[in-house]
Amino acid sequence: MRTFLVLIGLVALAGAASVASAQDPVLSVEGTCPGQLRVAWEGAEPNRAAALLFSRVRGAYTIAGGAVCGGTMLGLGTEGLRLHRRFDSGPEGAGEMDGTAVPASCGGYLQIVVIGSPCSTSNVVQIPK
Repeated sequence: MRTFLVLIGLVALAGAASVASAQDPVLSVEGTCPGQLRVAWEGAEPNRAAALLFSRVRGAYTIAGGAVCGGTMLGLGTEGLRLHRRFDSGPEGAGEMDGTAVPASCGGYLQIVVIGSPCSTSNVVQIPK
């Protein structure tokens, strides 16, 4: 069910397709868990809709065909897979966001998907334990 919700969230992010090649963003996370975290990215295609995804495990989940970014393989597994936040990649393809990590998220994994043509994915980072 959560996987289905992630796909619906990605469909909601659809934007005009770009003819330029997508870049692979680089994701990083700093902070303590539970507690305050800062998630930062760079190297993304500028001014694109993006999604921060969470999963309890690493994996190789492929977004279903027909959905936005259909066929894109994530570095996340399906256990606890969910859309955490939608955002814009920023005018320079870089940015950061702060948040509070709850105990249940500690040790989990984050990845960014940037909507483009093709869609791009960041590296997978682990939330500190």
